[in-house]
Amino acid sequence: MKKFNLRSVAVAVAALSAGSAFAALSLDGTPTANVYASEAMAGVSASSTRSLEDGTGTDLDLSAAHGYTLGLNVQTFVRVDLSSNAEFKTTSPSAIAVDSLNTTVAATVSSGGAGESYVVFSFSPSSSTARFTTTSNISVILNSAGLEVTDSNPVTARVRVFETGTAAVNPTTSNALKDSSTKTIVTYANYLATPTVVAGALTADVSATAGVFKNFTSINTNGQSLGQIDGTVTDTSFLLNGGTAAGAGTVVTDSTVLTVTGTDFSWIKSSSEGYTATAVLDRVFLSSAANCATSINSITKTASATALTFANIAASNLTDFYVCAKPETTTAIGAQTYTYTLSYNGQSGYTPTSVSGTTVLGSIARNGTELMAPFATIRTGYTSRLLLTNSSSTESTVTVTGYYRNNAGTLQSCTGTSTSSFTLYAGAVTEIPVTSICSAISNNGRYLSLKVTANLPNASVDGVYQQFKNADSALTGYGSDVTENTQYTLIRPGSAD
Repeated sequence: MKKFNLRSVAVAVAALSAGSAFAALSLDGTPTANVYASEAMAGVSASSTRSLEDGTGTDLDLSAAHGYTLGLNVQTFVRVDLSSNAEFKTTSPSAIAVDSLNTTVAATVSSGGAGESYVVFSFSPSSSTARFTTTSNISVILNSAGLEVTDSNPVTARVRVFETGTAAVNPTTSNALKDSSTKTIVTYANYLATPTVVAGALTADVSATAGVFKNFTSINTNGQSLGQIDGTVTDTSFLLNGGTAAGAGTVVTDSTVLTVTGTDFSWIKSSSEGYTATAVLDRVFLSSAANCATSINSITKTASATALTFANIAASNLTDFYVCAKPETTTAIGAQTYTYTLSYNGQSGYTPTSVSGTTVLGSIARNGTELMAPFATIRTGYTSRLLLTNSSSTESTVTVTGYYRNNAGTLQSCTGTSTSSFTLYAGAVTEIPVTSICSAISNNGRYLSLKVTANLPNASVDGVYQQFKNADSALTGYGSDVTENTQYTLIRPGSAD
């Protein structure tokens, strides 16, 4: 039988008081079960058992009242049954009882014990004038030997009192003088709880001083909190050999990996910087402060357009931390929702459960309005224009930028006036000819895409792109002589429009 000693597994959960956590479990009422770390139970089976140690020497001890008064100098027999998934280890438990003369007497193991799921103790009074009464206390002592379990289901125990050894070895419901009934004495719980996340909610500012969407509406020079991960450890008072308090470091090594996954983290760098540059990696960090004023040291960081990774996180830093990032302020910040994964590496004997990457850590939204015309062109004899509607009561400047690819396939801005500003009048429709945006490439048939940015609420601005051929090139395209009309609604990035 393959066995693993889990002496360091015992967990005194926060619900236990200091007085009850370390006392013998009384089966006369409903005991508060000892809780052991689930992380230590991976792979447990009949051929690969786990040894549950009682870390203080008393955690797994049992007690019960005798529950019946016998005659003077009459022997009594006490049977303790464990659930079928547990057995006493190679060292049999011992037991003591207090008789009517208040004398403590030791028991003899009559049957079962080591390697079995039950044990029968026989007790004799201390003298011919002593007896065992209803209130005589019986204590079952495991001598720090603990129990052997074959699965991670709860362990139960039952104490019964019999008048004869034969009845104790072959018990029935009717012949017990006292029956505690079955009570749970061991349960399991994850020591590392699923973290509580306080999701970050950032807004990229369309009117940022640095440029459109190149900083956030609330600027923190330390960095922005993308989200908080809190409460990774269930209880910091869990017991090791003899009751030594320990934290998450008993279960996990100092090599936890956090990965934050999004759709666009390019805003942490300039166009000339690589993701491995020191300056870029310095813009992403973990902090113990909500305002990102400090940085947790000794963490290995990597970054890409879609992921930020923080490796070698110490167990002591898992309880409560913030994921921070600084915008470089020359690259536009994209709207996105990002998730996180915590990958733990267990200490010897522990298999912690990592946090999957489906948990949302936070999101970035954009204020203002951004619209796209993915296809536009300028051709002789055609009118090509944007019609923008401002349904708000506020007048605003709207910026339109044109992009195209040259013959080599390289993305280019329009030659000449590549970014043009126009007034978007309140409660009105504004016409913007494409030739006003990219005048330097007028009439050459070049295909373009157009991006419209307005410093107004998203719901206030709508638009269409139109292209049509004039029957008479001298006309402007507003009359009945318009032919070959093409029109589509402008697209909102990140939406299904």
